[in-house]
Amino acid sequence: MRRGEVYAVDFGDAGAAPGGEAAGHRPAVVVSGDALNERLDAVVVVPLSSSDVERRARRRHNVLILVEDCAGLSRDSVAQTHLVGHVAKARIGAHVGTLSDLALDDIAVTLGEVLETRNPLRDEVLHEPGRAR
Repeated sequence: MRRGEVYAVDFGDAGAAPGGEAAGHRPAVVVSGDALNERLDAVVVVPLSSSDVERRARRRHNVLILVEDCAGLSRDSVAQTHLVGHVAKARIGAHVGTLSDLALDDIAVTLGEVLETRNPLRDEVLHEPGRAR
């Protein structure tokens, strides 16, 4: 499993997911680094949702993923970065596809905002060179 790949994931029973956690069977993109993915029995993922995409895509913490951003997706989706979490590899099913570099970069920038970390991609876009941060 490599960063940027999308897999079918079993997040468990929807009725048992408190607080809006990801639930059920849905695609998710691997966001953890390849070195960790090789060594650990779990990976860090961002779940995707294809329901109500137009409305969800307007939320700042979601990233629109178009079908053309990931060969293998059957519908446009949103990456729900606020639901980032680790999943045991035993819960991961079939390989769906691989995100485009641009879509993966968008997720990385949005994750930086959700986690309130400094993100070099975000800084590069939002700050002029030489300007105090």
